[in-house]
Amino acid sequence: MLQSDLLDYGQMPAYTGETPTKEATVQYTYTFSGWEPEITAVTGDATYTAQYTSTVNTYTVTFVDYNGNVLQSSDLAYGATPAYSGETPTMDATAQYTYTFSGWAPEIATVTGDATYTAQYSSTVNEYTVTFNDWDGTLLQSSNLAYGEMPYYTGPTPTRISDEIYDYTFAGWSSTIEAVTGNVTYTAEYNYTYRTYTITYNLAGGTVVDASNVDTYTFISPDITLVNPTRPGYTFVGWTGSNGDTPQTNVTITSGSTGNLTFTANWIQAIY
Repeated sequence: MLQSDLLDYGQMPAYTGETPTKEATVQYTYTFSGWEPEITAVTGDATYTAQYTSTVNTYTVTFVDYNGNVLQSSDLAYGATPAYSGETPTMDATAQYTYTFSGWAPEIATVTGDATYTAQYSSTVNEYTVTFNDWDGTLLQSSNLAYGEMPYYTGPTPTRISDEIYDYTFAGWSSTIEAVTGNVTYTAEYNYTYRTYTITYNLAGGTVVDASNVDTYTFISPDITLVNPTRPGYTFVGWTGSNGDTPQTNVTITSGSTGNLTFTANWIQAIY
C-alpha cells in the first residue's frame, strides 16, 4: 500500500506520496505512467493501482582482440544476437607460429547483459628452408623443417677436387648446426695441405755420387737444384725432360712450382 485516505463523498482523491517505482528486471526498465482506474470524485470505496510502461534494456557488447584491443563495441537490446561486422581479426606471426582466427570466446549468445567476446586463434608451427651448400655454392641438400627441429646432412661427405697447390679434406660446416629458427644455409668448409708432387729421374746408367736428388716437393718447398750424376766412360751433358729438350747441366726447381716432373740424364762417350 502506498497511501490510504478517508474522503467525503464527492471529494477528488489525490496521491501525495513519492512517485511509485517498480524494480527493473534484466530485460525491462519500468517507468510510472499513472493509475488504474482513472481517478474520479469519491462515490464509494476505491482502490487505484500504479501503472508502469516498460522499456527493453540495452547492454554493451564488446569484441576485443587477443591483446585486449577493442575491435567493435555497440549497445544491443536484451534478446538481440550480437554480430561482429569488422574485418577478420589477425595476429602477427612469430618466428615459431603463424596464427589463424578461429572464432570468439565465449560462444556468442543472445544479449542478457554486458558481454565481452575475445578473438581466438589457432596456431601452425612455421617451416623454414635449411640448405647445405658446397664451398663453391653448389647445392648439396635442401629441406623444409619445422621451427625447433634439428637439421641433419644426410648426403655423402662433401669433397673438393685438389688444385695445383692444395689437397682438400672436409672439415665441417660454416657454422654450428642448431635447431631451426629461420631459413639458414650451411656451407661446407675444408682443411687444406700443400699438394705433393713427384720428381722422377732417369739416370740412363749414371749414379749420383755426392747426394741423392729430392724425389718429392710442394708449392712452398725451397729451390731445389738437381745433383748431376756421373757415369764411368761418359761425360754428363745435361738434363732433359720437364726442363725441355735441350740438355742443361744446372737445373733448379724454383719455389712455387707445381706438377710432377721427369728428368733424364744425357751422356756422350768420353774420348781419351
